[in-house]
Amino acid sequence: MFIALVVIIILSVQLYQAAFVEHKPLDVFLYTLQGRAKLTPAGSPNTDDALNEMRVFKGDEIVTDVSGRIGLTFFKREVLRFDENTTVLLRDVVQDNFKDTIDVAMKGGRGWIFAESAADVVPRIIMSTSHLSLESQSAIFEVEDFSAQKGDEIIRVIKGSVKATIVIPSEDGPKEVETVTVSAGQQFTMDRAALAAYEKFQSPEVIAPIDPMFTEDEWYFWNNGLDEKGI
Repeated sequence: MFIALVVIIILSVQLYQAAFVEHKPLDVFLYTLQGRAKLTPAGSPNTDDALNEMRVFKGDEIVTDVSGRIGLTFFKREVLRFDENTTVLLRDVVQDNFKDTIDVAMKGGRGWIFAESAADVVPRIIMSTSHLSLESQSAIFEVEDFSAQKGDEIIRVIKGSVKATIVIPSEDGPKEVETVTVSAGQQFTMDRAALAAYEKFQSPEVIAPIDPMFTEDEWYFWNNGLDEKGI
């Protein structure tokens, strides 16, 4: 009798929440910083122009045009920027008891992640590329995935650290073969030779100091400038 009463109370609370409690939409916004981009809403076959300061939802996919650059803000703090010819999918966003989680998939192109912790918040960033699964908390780093063109997937860490898990295809589905930590000032580079080594379950040398040429690139200066302005 008591158990039945407890079950009835739990079901009643869940029904009330489903019917009357307002579920806030994700606090995620897209900013068109340069050029144009297209957005395909989750579950929709239609693609439309991405509008500045539009809200983005779980499952939405964004593709930047040639010369297009966008920014995504999460909870009015964390910023992810994506360069031209980049495809990004918003897989999930969770804000729960100051444990923020941002989960995106970058399908080719390059991105800049500026996620430094506020006084009481340490954002957890989860990001994937063609062969990498990345995780970080309170960091600034850059990611490139040009594996379809020249075979390179690169991580450059400016501040903090990034945990990178190498994922290779197999007959039984994607398989994690190794996890490395890329720290501030370091660069992880996986070219075709390194990927071939991982597919043989070897551990190639993939971490080195950041290439000085990177800090002279327009992409680096552009992102640093926006970081300093808090954009």
